[in-house]
Formats: sequence, C-alpha cells, structure tokens
Amino acid sequence: MGARAPLPDDAREVRDALTDPRALCDALGLLDGPRSWARQGRGVIVRCPWHDERTPSCSVYRGDDGTIAAKCHGCGASGDALSLVAAVAGLDPRRDFGAVLDEAARIAGVRLSSPSTGYTSTRPAPAPRPAPAARERGLEPLADDAFAELADALLEMCPVEGEADALAYLEDRGVAELATGWGALPADRDRIAAVRDALVARFGRETWLRCGLAHGDGPRAGDWLFAEHRLVIPWRAAGVSGSVLSLQRRLLRAPSSPREPKYIVTRGRAATVPYGCEDALEELGEGVEVCVVEGALDALAMRLLARRAGRSRAVVAIPGVEHWAKHLAQLGALARGRVAVVALDADAAGERHVSELAAELVKAGATRVVRSRPTAGKDWCDVLLEKSR
Repeated sequence: MGARAPLPDDAREVRDALTDPRALCDALGLLDGPRSWARQGRGVIVRCPWHDERTPSCSVYRGDDGTIAAKCHGCGASGDALSLVAAVAGLDPRRDFGAVLDEAARIAGVRLSSPSTGYTSTRPAPAPRPAPAARERGLEPLADDAFAELADALLEMCPVEGEADALAYLEDRGVAELATGWGALPADRDRIAAVRDALVARFGRETWLRCGLAHGDGPRAGDWLFAEHRLVIPWRAAGVSGSVLSLQRRLLRAPSSPREPKYIVTRGRAATVPYGCEDALEELGEGVEVCVVEGALDALAMRLLARRAGRSRAVVAIPGVEHWAKHLAQLGALARGRVAVVALDADAAGERHVSELAAELVKAGATRVVRSRPTAGKDWCDVLLEKSR
C-alpha cells in the first residue's frame, strides 16, 4: 500500500486528498493528550501505532510529493497515509485493503465508486466518529494481577513446544533450551480462534476486550491484534514471583514490507522492566557481573555464552536500543556496586547509544563498565551460532 506500489485510482484519490498530517492524526485519535504528540517540521510526531510506546517517536509529515508519509524512528515502520490508517485500525493493509480505503475515504471526505478495489461505495462520507484506536484507548486497562492471570493461561494453552515452526525458529537461533515458559500462537485460524474462545469462556468477554491482545471496539471487536506475530515472549516483573507484565510477540517469518514490525508488545502494556530482571535479582551474588543486551533472544544467547565460558554473569535485556533510558532506574539498581557489561548489538544504533548508557551506569554506582561487542554477525545469537559450529 506504500507509495512505491501502484495504487488503484480510488486509492490514489484518497491518498492524494489526505495532505494535512495533523488533521489526519487528529481524526485517527493519535493526538490524545499533550504528551502524546508534538509539532515537528512539516508535520507532527506521535506515539507509534505499529508498536507500543509512551514517548512519541513516529513522524507524520507532508512529503515532497504533497502526500502524507509516516516513519517511526523507534521500530523503523514506515508508510503512507493509508498505511497509517491501517496501523491505527489494526487492519492488515493487504487482506483488509477495502476496509482501510473505506476508513481513509471517510476521513478524507472522498466518495468511492471504483470497482478496482473490489467493492463499490457511492454513499457520502458520514459525520466524523472516533477512530477505532481512540475508542480502544478509552477502555479501562486490566490491572497487573488480572493481566498476569490471563497471560499465564495463554502461555499454558500455547506453549512454544506445541508449534513446530516456533520451536524450529528458536533452535535455529540456538536458544531453544532456555526459552522455557515462552509461547506460540497457532498458525491455523480455527485453532487461534479456539484459544480466544477459551480465554473468553474463562475470564469473560470484557476482560478479553481490555487485555490489550484484542481489538477492543468496532467491527473487529474481540479479534486478535497482530495474529501473525505468533512467538510469545513473557516480560516479567522484578522479584521472586516474576508475574507477567507484558507479552512481546514476534513474527516467525520475514516482514512482508518495511512497514510491518518484527516485534509488537501488548497494547497499553509497554515492557517497563528489563527482560530477565526476575532471574538477575536471584543471580547477583558477590562477584557477579550484570550484562545488558538488546532483546530477549540475545539475553538467552548471552546466558548460554557466559555459562559455557564459566563467567558469573546475570543477563538482562532492553526491548530495543532506543528504549534504554526508560529502563535506566532498574539497570542502575542492578549495576550498583558491581561490574556492568554493556553488550548492545554491533550496528550503528548500538554504537550510538553505548557510551551514553555506560556513562549513566557509572553515575548509578557501577564499579566499572565494560563494552562487549559481538564478534560474529550483528548480535549475540549470531555469536552463539558461530561458536556452536
């Protein structure tokens, strides 16, 4: 649906009619508070609809051709006005193209009449109504205990060992032996619908609509959000109980376009504690280093590498390099009085942030900060696979 692909005439007309970034974001419910957006250059910066975040990182602006473009500086997702509409509504830009175009035409005030989209609509645009995401944000989110109970049930029903492709993916990354307690949603539509129905039967429809895993309102209320992101990674609270705070999910295939994120988190439940924090607190005895990596998969890989090398190292992960500042309080507490190893990915983003994170850990009381770089490939899964050959 992006600008690089040819569009049907109706779609081009709708896209070309959407030229005001702020007006479009307002209609989509993205300007829902003073901290949710800010003016920027030729448009605005908002909270990204492709991934959950608290600090706006998605630029929505008027491009050189006069049409709206969107680019998230956090997850890397990008697209045009139609892509933005699809992301906010939780629609697949290909499978649900007609519904996306219908919603975009309503916002733009364009009357659709072309059969090229597979349907015909000659009705005038109705009066504006709250966008789906805006209505969903109006639902009262679940309390942590209620979400943790539902998450535990989901992980019990859908263990990662039950889906051959999910287990194969973890084996290919070399970390399957440590991915205990992870889950995988079924690929089959009937089976994933059965999982949803079982959760609704156990916890009630209202709880399901509020949990952040489903569309909370509109014609798709109750349907899974991002059903194709099937690998389920539990991010747990610090402490002995380690209750699930959020479920991060990953595609098991390559993204179908640059706009499709590899990872998503439960809507409204950002990962506020580093991955593996509950284990690290138990492992941080005298002389144990704390090691910070990017992503849960790398945390497992680094644990295996440290174990094989005989190093006393407690490993935690931030969800992405751009999120380290949000986890600084917890990272600083873990690093205080001990050696901290900053082991971010070997890419431009990792290099850009490593010195800042290291300086903050020193301020927090780390006795020494060491930079460790992957010696093979981009990340520590690559290093683990190289050493396993």
